[in-house]
Amino acid sequence: MVLDPATILVIHLLIILLVSVSYFVTWLDARREDSLLWMCGGTLGAGLGIIIRFTLPQPLSLILSNGLIEAAGFGLWFACRRLRGRVIWPVLLPLPLLLWCFFAILPFFGSIGLRITVANAVLGLFFLVAGREVWIFARENPALRLYMAGLLALQAGVYFFWAGFNLIAPPPATAHLLRLRGLVLTDLVSLVTTLLLAIGLIGLVRDRTVRLYRQAAMLDAVTGVENRRAFDERLAAQMMETSRRRQALAVIMMDADHFKSYNDRYGHPQGDACLRQIAQALKTVLTSVGGRIYRYGGEEFVALLSLPDGAAVAEFAERLRRAVRDLRLPHEAHSAGIVTISIGVALVEPSSCAEAARVIAAADDALYQAKRGGRDRVMILTEMNALTTLSEPKAAPI
Repeated sequence: MVLDPATILVIHLLIILLVSVSYFVTWLDARREDSLLWMCGGTLGAGLGIIIRFTLPQPLSLILSNGLIEAAGFGLWFACRRLRGRVIWPVLLPLPLLLWCFFAILPFFGSIGLRITVANAVLGLFFLVAGREVWIFARENPALRLYMAGLLALQAGVYFFWAGFNLIAPPPATAHLLRLRGLVLTDLVSLVTTLLLAIGLIGLVRDRTVRLYRQAAMLDAVTGVENRRAFDERLAAQMMETSRRRQALAVIMMDADHFKSYNDRYGHPQGDACLRQIAQALKTVLTSVGGRIYRYGGEEFVALLSLPDGAAVAEFAERLRRAVRDLRLPHEAHSAGIVTISIGVALVEPSSCAEAARVIAAADDALYQAKRGGRDRVMILTEMNALTTLSEPKAAPI
C-alpha cells in the first residue's frame, strides 16, 4: 500500500487539533499547570505553520511556517521547564521568525535541502533539551520518565536524520516538499510522537497533581511540618531501616507546657503563631542530623531520630528542649515565664523487636512522666522498661 503524503499531512493536522484540545481541557481541570498551556499553544503553532506552508505564496510561507514551527519548539521546551517549576523566557518566542526573516536574504535560503537541514537541526535540539528537562523532572516515576525521554529522543533523532539526509543528498532546487524522499516516514513518526507525547505529558501532570495532593495531606496546616499521618507511615519503615544499620531509633514526644493557659492568656491566633515558632525551632535542630519533626496533635510534636547510641540520643533530646527555651517566648501563666516543652523519649535498640504501637506508647508514657515530674525536662525510656531523668526545670528570666 502506498501512503499518500498529502493524506498523512491532513491526518497529522487533525491529530494536532485533537491533542491541543486535550491539553486545554486538561488545563481547565488543573489551572496551576501552565505547562499544558505551553504545549497547547506550541502544538497549535506547529499546526498553523504547516497550513501556512501550503497555502501562502513563497517566500512569505517559508518565513512564517518555519518561524512558527520552531517557535513551537520553544513551546515544548518551555512546557517541560515549567513542569520542573523553572523560569522561562517568553520574550524568545519571536526569535525564530526574526531569524527566518534574516535567512531570507542569505544565499542558502534558495536551497530547499539547506532549509530543511537548518529547520530540522534546530527542532532536534529543542526536543533534546526538552528530553533533558523531563529526565530530571520525572525521577519519581521511572516508567513515565523512560517513556517521555524515549519519545523525545526518538523525535530528535528523526529530525537530525532528516537534516543530515538532506544535507548529504539535497533534493533538486525545484523539488516539491510533498514529493521529497523520506517525507512519509518522518511525518508518520512525527504524527505518532505528537499523539504519544500528549498522553505522556498529561500523565506526568496528573502524576504530579496526585503527589502534590498527597504531600498536602501529609502536612499540618498550622505549622507547615508533617502531620500524624506522615509519622505513622514513616515510623515502621524507619524502625526497619535503623535495625538494618545497627543504630538506635529514638521516638521523641514533645509537648508545650501549660499550652491551654497560653491560649487562654494570649488567644488562639497567637497560640498558632507560637506553635509555628516551636515547630521551626525543632525542625532546624533535627534537620542538622537528618531527623524529622511531625505535629502529632494539639500542642504535641513527635520526632524520629537515628543515632549511634542512647547517649547521643539523650544529648540530642536536650538540644531540642533548649532550642525551645532559647526562643524566649513570653508565657505569663507558666512559672518559668517563657514557653517550654516537656520531652519523653522511647529508645529502641537495634536488637529490639518492639512493635511500632508499643514504641509510641512508651514515648507517650515517658512524656507523661516528664510532665508529672515538673515539666521542662527530658525523660528517656531505655530498653523499654527504665525511665531516666535527663534534665530539671530551671527558671529563665526574660
